[in-house]
Amino acid sequence: MEGFRGKRVALGPEGSGTEQNALQLLEANGLKVTDLGAAERIDTADAVTKMKAGQLDGAFFTVGAGSRARARPARRRDRASSSRCLACRSPDLIAKVPFYWLDEIPARHRIPSQAAAVSDAVAPRPAPTTDNADEAAIYGLTKALIDNLPALRAAHPAVSGLTVDTVLRVVTVPLHPGALRLYRERNIQQ
Repeated sequence: MEGFRGKRVALGPEGSGTEQNALQLLEANGLKVTDLGAAERIDTADAVTKMKAGQLDGAFFTVGAGSRARARPARRRDRASSSRCLACRSPDLIAKVPFYWLDEIPARHRIPSQAAAVSDAVAPRPAPTTDNADEAAIYGLTKALIDNLPALRAAHPAVSGLTVDTVLRVVTVPLHPGALRLYRERNIQQ
């Protein structure tokens, strides 16, 4: 993260989850927004466009590990300059914000110039529903997700680190009664 000091960096749109993740990562790595050369509050598409144009030195992307957004800045016309993921001191972030956990972005995963694997902080997002959603339907959906975690992990890198033990780690809102019933039946604890 020290590589962002004095650089032009996109933090995500103001008030967004991406901005919050960026601020948390900066703080955990001993940096403030004022340590950056310039901080832009823009969305992913604008950040990618500006990185390709050489108008930004870096950007925070709160996206799934398999997202093509990570690779787009790497396809700049100026091949002498290459994109890469910056390693962060994630244990510091995890100590301060415990709903994150460590995962790994494999070498060359969507970014051909990324020669080595990089530790990355992961913060999965729960699937929201409404209070009046059918309890049996939510129970069935939750059961299908839990029962098929191995297949989901194999299908997409964004959930490769998700386990039954971590599935409730980031839930900060009340659970739907249908989901809660399955978690109690399986003795899955928050």
